[in-house]
Amino acid sequence: MNLQFSPFLPIGILAVLPLIGVGLMLGGLWRRRALWLWRGTGLCVFALALANPLLDFEQRNPIKDVAALLIDRSGSQSLAERPAQIDAASAQLRAKLGSFADLELREIDYGGEADDNGTQLFYALREGLKDVSPERLAGVIMLTDGQVHDIPKDAAAAGLNAPLQVLLTGHAQERDRRIESVELPKFGIVGKEVVLKLRVLDTFSGGDPGRLNVLHDGQALREFSIPVGQVIEIPVKLDHAGPNVVEVQLAPVSGELTEINNRLVVSIEGVRDRVRVLLVSGAPNPGERTWRNVLKSDPNVDLVHYTILRFPSRIDDTPVNELSLISFPMEQLFSQDLEKFDLVIFDRYANQAPLPEYYFDNIANYVRRGGALLVSVGPDYAESDGLGRTGLSAVLPAEPTGQVLVSPFVAAVAPKGEAHPVMRDLAGPDVHAPNWAPFYRQIEAQAPRGDVLMSGSQNAPLLVLSHEDKGRVALLLTDQLWLWARGLGGGGPHVELLRRVSHWLLKEPALEEEALRASVSGTMLNIERQSLKDSAEPVNVRLPNGETLALALSKAEPGLWRGQLGVKNPGLYEVRQGELRAFASFGLAQTREFAEVMSVGAKLRPLAEATGGSVRRLSEKAGGVVSLPNIIRMRAGGSYAGSDYIGLKRNELSTLTGLSSAPLALGFPGLALLGGMLLALWLLEAFPRLFRFKSRSPDR
Repeated sequence: MNLQFSPFLPIGILAVLPLIGVGLMLGGLWRRRALWLWRGTGLCVFALALANPLLDFEQRNPIKDVAALLIDRSGSQSLAERPAQIDAASAQLRAKLGSFADLELREIDYGGEADDNGTQLFYALREGLKDVSPERLAGVIMLTDGQVHDIPKDAAAAGLNAPLQVLLTGHAQERDRRIESVELPKFGIVGKEVVLKLRVLDTFSGGDPGRLNVLHDGQALREFSIPVGQVIEIPVKLDHAGPNVVEVQLAPVSGELTEINNRLVVSIEGVRDRVRVLLVSGAPNPGERTWRNVLKSDPNVDLVHYTILRFPSRIDDTPVNELSLISFPMEQLFSQDLEKFDLVIFDRYANQAPLPEYYFDNIANYVRRGGALLVSVGPDYAESDGLGRTGLSAVLPAEPTGQVLVSPFVAAVAPKGEAHPVMRDLAGPDVHAPNWAPFYRQIEAQAPRGDVLMSGSQNAPLLVLSHEDKGRVALLLTDQLWLWARGLGGGGPHVELLRRVSHWLLKEPALEEEALRASVSGTMLNIERQSLKDSAEPVNVRLPNGETLALALSKAEPGLWRGQLGVKNPGLYEVRQGELRAFASFGLAQTREFAEVMSVGAKLRPLAEATGGSVRRLSEKAGGVVSLPNIIRMRAGGSYAGSDYIGLKRNELSTLTGLSSAPLALGFPGLALLGGMLLALWLLEAFPRLFRFKSRSPDR
């Protein structure tokens, strides 16, 4: 019930009437007039009647409060006896909370995230209660091990105006030994060492030294023994470009909580420090500038460029000191310092130039030992004394026929080029009819070995790549690539083509035509096989527990086969197919979820106590019975927890379903009655003899 007023007159006027009534009563009392009390009271009652008091009767239905039961089922909650504790405690909590008639239970199960953000319990809480008004929240009961990675700084930031009650799984006597990464490099220079800085941590002080076993791409390197808590530096030499997988294994100790964080896997990308390129051009030609611009545009390239301005057989009156700033250091370049270059390029070099024959043998041997050679030829290659007739022919993948094809043609992607990563997506969506400008000259050659990636006039080989022992060779059978650079006829992707060919020669892993790759996304192991073959055999996947299984791959596009495998066991996964191997890690110690797995209450205690809640354990020792505190409903206050109970706030909310009013002054009939009574009082006082009434007034 609620009392309210609906006055017939303005409040200011009504306020004056009681004052007049009080004044009349005081005056009558002083003058000792009869009925002074009734006259003043009547005037006050008359003013009250004009105020029209109403008694409202509201009909309300109570609104149930909401109690959130947030259950943490992240990765660290799957260890030891924690799953059983969660099941037992959640069943008891459902029963207890369900016994309150004025309480609605909202259960939120958090199963963890696929990314590396750790346990995001408060994000799950916000999502689970986004349709609940904050005024209805009675409290949050959280079942967790305390390892939460998105704890707000205070109750306001958490959006909590109700108590947070934390029930911890695990027990206080847990032990865990783990690897902590202090500094892990992401990149390193090929051929040089990188240093991993690690530390072994143990929850028990005074433990035995940790024994570390280090592996590089699955091959054991060495073992270390370090005291607990001491930082150790582990040197690892990167012997190839691309991902170098380094695994560090920590020997387990008796009674530790888990061995998941006893291993750490890091992928270090091997990169080349500087690429030294030797470019030797024949007689000046329009394509010389194209080569130079492409190579100089890469800041990672150190370019040494020589151009043969005049052959020894040519006689003219040009002074020698005007032909070159320095003499051509043939002996230094092709005998002494050849191994210092990562890539050697011959651009329209004719055998008439002053390079002795035995230097070509040196270049061929340089390639066989692992060097890289790119040759772009012109009409001189078709002649009888061209480069194809020198000692360099032993490593060149195509032999000239002696013919020069002179007619307009558009370069095409050869069948093997469609499957080769050097040519993938280079021609655009229509690989069989690329929108490229035409060339007008090509040197005809046979390709007895190597892979033809591009063809030209009369379907003759235009770009050929080949492996020669440990090295690689690329042969471009036209000298008109500069037409693409000038944009004539629309141009073409000359920069990207030359970049890809050069990087393939330098053995960049992403451009290998025969490669096996593995990666983990979420809970899926993704496997990719790059090959120029017509089919791909199944791969063998070695699981962290040592089990091996075969997985068939399906063709995704020319040259690419893919497959997926669901993973759930943390560890290092090894994928093999013949001599090819790939590695991928899942759920190892570098992830936030398993970096710390001990059951702790210190992280959540400040926030819980700020809301009036508490933090307590479900069990005090290993194998102990799950014990829950009493749960009671409490009115709003500063504390909702005691030694043996936890409280949930009673908000006492309701919704209005009906409303009725009853006038206390009976409306206008009441006013008429009060007016008549007041008139009768005045008549009694004014005409006492008429009503046989004797006044006690002193003037009578």
